[in-house]
Amino acid sequence: MVDMLTDKDDFLREPGTEGNWNESRYTDFTDPSTGVSGWLRTGSRVNAGYAELSVCLYLPDGSVAVRFDKVKIAANEERVGGLRWEILAPFVRSRVGFSGTLFLLRDPLSLTDPKRAFADAPTLECKIDLIVDGDGLASVYGRDQAQIARIFLPGQAQGHYQHLVRSTGEVRLGTQSWKIVGLGCRDHSWGPRNWLSKTCFRWLVATFDDWGFMATRGIGQGTERCGGFIWHEGRQVEIDDFDLESDWNEAGYLEECRATLRGGGRQWHVVGKPVVSLPLRHRQHAPDGSVSTLRIAKSPVHWRRADGAEGIGSTEYHDIMVDGERVWRAF
Repeated sequence: MVDMLTDKDDFLREPGTEGNWNESRYTDFTDPSTGVSGWLRTGSRVNAGYAELSVCLYLPDGSVAVRFDKVKIAANEERVGGLRWEILAPFVRSRVGFSGTLFLLRDPLSLTDPKRAFADAPTLECKIDLIVDGDGLASVYGRDQAQIARIFLPGQAQGHYQHLVRSTGEVRLGTQSWKIVGLGCRDHSWGPRNWLSKTCFRWLVATFDDWGFMATRGIGQGTERCGGFIWHEGRQVEIDDFDLESDWNEAGYLEECRATLRGGGRQWHVVGKPVVSLPLRHRQHAPDGSVSTLRIAKSPVHWRRADGAEGIGSTEYHDIMVDGERVWRAF
């Protein structure tokens, strides 16, 4: 049976009974005029009694300001700690805000040792207030939930949708402030969440003046998934397949990626260059005492299309790591 989304699906879901049931809200933005990028996420694990709170700002001087917390919760709510979400018009307009302190990391790669990075980092008061605008349900990938099987591996989420958005508002950090006119994406997922259900996962997001895409490719549990969409001439074109090549720098993080996207009988070629890489991680302890580590490297990205058009966006590269090396090395 096809599960088509309706307006009510942009609001919070009724939690399932699973211990790892998670409801995630995420949005990001890049403002090319100020050089400020950022993302905010809440992952509510109400049956476990906590929510994951994540706030990140990439600053014009190459530093980052971040906060990653586990906040105690007793119910699934729109407000988690200092982070809040409000749906003003389903799939059209929402509001996201944060008020609290962030850690300032001059070197983003210092986060490979989080305990030391946060111990040495100064904190700054931060306030974020953004209006996030989309183009309605017709612009949403996942409005037909059958599409989710194209982009998520088993164990990542039961339900999900995503779309390109425009964000306007203000970011204040310490004594600095920026008026934001940014582009990016927004997504919402729910269901049992196992971060280590994949060996590798690639998420590419690009926005241009009149064009954009969101594309994912993942390997895990003996299967491969590839999907997403291209926003072209005011309509959504589903991605049939795409090729991806990645180059890595000496530190082991993405230096450049090249993708050829195919959909609707056409193909597009793009090249992405990350501005900075922020290393995150999830660890899972097995009964035998072994520890599995998933590295998540998030980057704001400058994109260039084959016709010379330039855009902005992001990449998110997930990799299971063994002895400091990526298990999957094909892309």
